[in-house]
Amino acid sequence: MRVIRAGGVLLPVFVGPAHWLSLVLGGWCGVYHRVPFVQQAVSLKPLCKHIRGWLSRHADHLCGVAGSVFCGHGIISVGRGGMVCHHFAKRNKRSFGVARDIERNVKGSNGIGRTISFIVLLAIVAVCAVCGVIGVHYFAGIDIPIVSLVNEGSAQYWGQLGDFFGGVLNPLLSFLALVAVATSLRVQALELNAARQEAAAAQDMLANQTKVLERQQAVLERQNFESNFYGLLQVHDRNLQGVRLHFGSEPDVGRLAFGALANRFNVDRVDFTYLNEELSRQAVKDHVKKFYSQSYLELGHYFRTLYEIFNYIESYGNENFAYFNPQGFSAPIDAEKQALRWRYGGLVASLLSSAELECMFLYCMAIEGIGLKAYVEKYGLFRNLPPRTNYANPALSSAYSSSAYSVL
Repeated sequence: MRVIRAGGVLLPVFVGPAHWLSLVLGGWCGVYHRVPFVQQAVSLKPLCKHIRGWLSRHADHLCGVAGSVFCGHGIISVGRGGMVCHHFAKRNKRSFGVARDIERNVKGSNGIGRTISFIVLLAIVAVCAVCGVIGVHYFAGIDIPIVSLVNEGSAQYWGQLGDFFGGVLNPLLSFLALVAVATSLRVQALELNAARQEAAAAQDMLANQTKVLERQQAVLERQNFESNFYGLLQVHDRNLQGVRLHFGSEPDVGRLAFGALANRFNVDRVDFTYLNEELSRQAVKDHVKKFYSQSYLELGHYFRTLYEIFNYIESYGNENFAYFNPQGFSAPIDAEKQALRWRYGGLVASLLSSAELECMFLYCMAIEGIGLKAYVEKYGLFRNLPPRTNYANPALSSAYSSSAYSVL
């Protein structure tokens, strides 16, 4: 026995289990409340919370009656722990209220988890209890009434009955397990087959989507091309309307200017009488030179724009297109897009008048018109060329290939 001072009063203290229990409870509550990482590491927060709350509510009462009721150091220690908890409970009353509100809000969601935890704990306790009873009975030799053997004959009967059921149920359960495994394998095979079919369907869908996107891209590409193409045709028409030639008192404008120029320099103006083939060729060159010298200032931009229009047509669907070189077209040919090129080229040819074609015939024989000459031969622009007598002369007929006069 020890004597301690509590509140100015000497009290006898009996050191025993109550002392240590109260000391542990009071100290644990104080440490748990004041050390945050203990709260996070220990999962007994609800229990300690209830103990702390109970001690806070009864701290004054415990301190007043501790000496008269138990007269032990254990209750005084509990009172001290309660006073510590009571102090912090008052200081953090608002935070405790917030914690209670949060606990009420999550109470519904934690109910299922607590129930499962309780069931698992109960099962563990029951298994441990049974194992403990059997272990004590068979290893320590202590006779326990609930497991003691009373009737040996009855025990043998139940043993034989257990062997019978074991012999019957073991093959049956094994067969059922085999059926379950086979069923599981069958289900897995079906799921794998379904997954493969879904993957194949997804690949087909992806391929179809790719084709649709390619078609949409082709449509957009064609729309952009046609928009620019018709814009170039408008530029060509403005160039045509801007041509002005003076061969008389009044200037000739547009197609009238081309008509006047064709009448003045058409190939029938070349006199091939008494000329051999070499002199005929020289006469044609002189005629072309005279035509070009009197018209290039007014017609140069017209023919250059026409040349760029055919360049643009040829570049359709060909990312690697380069400007035409006199050796020929080396770009790869796509059948569908080439058909569209023929179509657009024919559209340009339909806009050219007979007088424009006659002037183009002479312009393309000059060195400056060699690029446009290639497109004349490819797209057959001279198929609508007006008939002239001198076109049959070898000096003129050999200037272009036969494709320049053919229909696409």
